[in-house]
Amino acid sequence: MPSDHHNRAKLHLTPALPLPKALAAAFDTLVGYAIEMPVRAKHAPEKAVHEFRKTTRRLRALTKLVREIVGESAYQKMNSTLGAAARSTSGLRDDAVLLSALDDLQDKKKTRQARALLRHALAERCEDAADAQATAQLLQECSRSLRPTSRLFHASLPQGLQLSGLEDAFRDSLRRTRRSVRKATADQDGRTDSTRIHTVRKRVKELRYQLEMLTHVESDTVLKAHRGAANIAETLGQVTDLIALSERVQGNVELPKKSRRRLLKQIQKQIDSIFADAHDRAVALFDAPPRQMAQQWIAAISDDFGKELGTDFGNPKWTFRAG
Repeated sequence: MPSDHHNRAKLHLTPALPLPKALAAAFDTLVGYAIEMPVRAKHAPEKAVHEFRKTTRRLRALTKLVREIVGESAYQKMNSTLGAAARSTSGLRDDAVLLSALDDLQDKKKTRQARALLRHALAERCEDAADAQATAQLLQECSRSLRPTSRLFHASLPQGLQLSGLEDAFRDSLRRTRRSVRKATADQDGRTDSTRIHTVRKRVKELRYQLEMLTHVESDTVLKAHRGAANIAETLGQVTDLIALSERVQGNVELPKKSRRRLLKQIQKQIDSIFADAHDRAVALFDAPPRQMAQQWIAAISDDFGKELGTDFGNPKWTFRAG
C-alpha cells in the first residue's frame, strides 16, 4: 500500500469524482504538498528543495496538459507563476546537481586534476547553499503564489469537461513530444544541439508526469508508456546535467586551459553516448500515431472508472459529466 506521502507527492485522479473536480483535486493535493516544504526545509533543506521543485514541475505539466481547455490567458498566468517559483529555487540545487554529475564521470588520469579543482569549488558552494533557515524562508516566499494559482485552476476548468477532452489533450501532448524527439537528430559529428536536447527532456518529462495520473489503472499500455517515459526522462536528465557541467567548466577560468579542454572532451563524449541511447528509445516509444495512443490510454481509464463506479461503460468514449 503506497504511503500518504507517496500519494500526495504524485499526480493522481480520483475515479469517484467528475473529471473537472478530479483534475482540480489533483492540482490541490500537489499544492498542499509543496506548501509543506518550508517547514521540512528546517530539518532537511536539500530534500525539501528537491521535493518542491519536482512538485512545481508536476503542476506545470498538468497545467500544460489542459492549456487548450482552460484558455490561453489562464494558462499563461499559471505557467508564469509556477515557472517563477521553480526559477527562484534553481540556485539551491544547481551546484549539488553539477557535483553529482561530476562524480559520475569516469575516473581518467588526464582529467583528474581538473575534476578535483572543480569538485572543491562546487563542494564549497553546496555548503553555502545548505543554510536551512534561508532555504525555508525562500521556499515560504515561493509557496505564497501557489494557493491563488490553485484557485485560478479551479475557476478555469469548464464544469462540463468530458473525458474525450482529456483524450484530445493527451493527443496534443504526444504530438509535441514526438515532434521534439524527431527534431533532435545528431549532426555529422554525432552531436545534437543542446537546446533541442533540453526541449526533448522537457517534453518527455511533461508527458511522464501527465501519464502519472492514469497509472492507477491496471493497463499494460498505460504502465508501459509511463515507465518508458520515466526511464527516458531520467536518462535525459543525466544528459542535461552534463551539459550544465560542461557550461560551468567552460566558464571556469581558474582551470588550466589544457586540463579544461580534456575535461570538456570527456564530458561531451559522455553526452553524445547517453543521448544517442535515450533518443533511440524515445523514437521507439513514440512510434505509434498520437491519436491512437491517446485513445488507448483514455479507453483504459474509462473501463476502470466504470468498474469502480459499478456501471458498465462499454464505449471507450465514456465521459465524465459535471455534478
